[in-house]
Order: sequence, then C-alpha cells, then structure tokens
Amino acid sequence: MRVPHASLARRVALRALLGLAISGLALAAGPVSTAGAHAGLLSASPEYEETVAGAPEQVRLRFNEPVEAVFEPVEVRNGHGERVDLDDARTEPEKPEIVTVGLRKGLPAGEYAVDWRVTSQDGHPVSGEYVFTVAGTADAGAGEEPVPTSTASRERPGLPVGVLVGGLLAGSLVAASLISLRRSGG
Repeated sequence: MRVPHASLARRVALRALLGLAISGLALAAGPVSTAGAHAGLLSASPEYEETVAGAPEQVRLRFNEPVEAVFEPVEVRNGHGERVDLDDARTEPEKPEIVTVGLRKGLPAGEYAVDWRVTSQDGHPVSGEYVFTVAGTADAGAGEEPVPTSTASRERPGLPVGVLVGGLLAGSLVAASLISLRRSGG
C-alpha cells in the first residue's frame, strides 16, 4: 500500500515545485524586463532604406521615450565616408524623445548612412545605423559612391538579462527537484 501513497506524494511535490519554478521565472523576468527596457527608435525621417526625391534638410529620429543626445549622437556620412551633417544634433526642447541633426544644403544623389547613439532614461546607451538614398538626375550624383547597403542595420534589442537568469534558475530548480525525488525513491 505504500507504493500508491509514495507515487501520489511525488506527483504533488513535483507539481508544487514546478509551480514554484514558473512563479520564480515570472517574478525574475517581470521587474527586470521593465527596468531593463531601453529607448527604441520608433521612426526616422528620412526613413530606413527610403529613397527621397530631393536632398533633405535634416535627419529626424523619434524614440519611444525621452533620450539624451550628447557626444555627437548622430552622424550622417556620404559614400566616401565624409560627414555631411552640420554637427548640430540635439533633442527638441519640447519633445526630448526626438533628435534632429541638420544636413549640408544640396546633397548630391547617392546613399547616405545615418549612425546614431543616444542614452536611455535608465542611463544605457542605445545605438543603430541605417541608410537612405537621395535620388536625382544622372549628373547630380557624379562622383558620389553609394554606401553599401549591407553595412546598414537596425537596432537589435537583446533578451533582458532577467529572463535569461530566471530561466536558468527555474530550470535548475526543476532539475534538482526531479533528481531529489528520484533518489528518495518516492
């Protein structure tokens, strides 16, 4: 009669431990993922891989939260790697989630790389890069070599550390519980 009782006790213990492990994972991931959220680029003008008819006057980046734009936060370069921005990147006073940088007048046709780096409200730097193209007549872009598109990338947010740590802890707890139940024989 001892065997059925031991089997029932083992199933109850296993379910309880599994519930604790899942709860621990949820608790570990919840607060850390909220605190670990960084600023993300919502939109850009000119847009990612957009072709614009004429030379834009500025690049405008909009983030999901206010950001700090210090230490040359936005650089725009032509196909030769030369900066074509006015080195005046700044957040808009009324909208600190928007960063703008002026561009030289009359940019010739070609591809331009926008490289940005800002600081989130939580103090973490966030960066990314993309390209846009200025279209024009055949002679408007003479001598302008395009930036290879393969160098452009979007921001790639990582998995929050809390999720990884919580998952490892939960998995370890379940494995240890199973080993312990097996060794105790019941």
